[in-house]
Amino acid sequence: MQIDSEWLAAFDEALLALFAIDHADAGMDREELGWYCEMPVFAITFA
Repeated sequence: MQIDSEWLAAFDEALLALFAIDHADAGMDREELGWYCEMPVFAITFA
């Protein structure tokens, strides 16, 4: 699965704002990011 770089930047920004970590700090690999990458970042952060 291809992870869009703009989506990943927005995802990391949301994680940083909510939890003070990014996806790498959270230990998320490409497979785990793939579970979320088709969802809008807004939906993930406010679910």
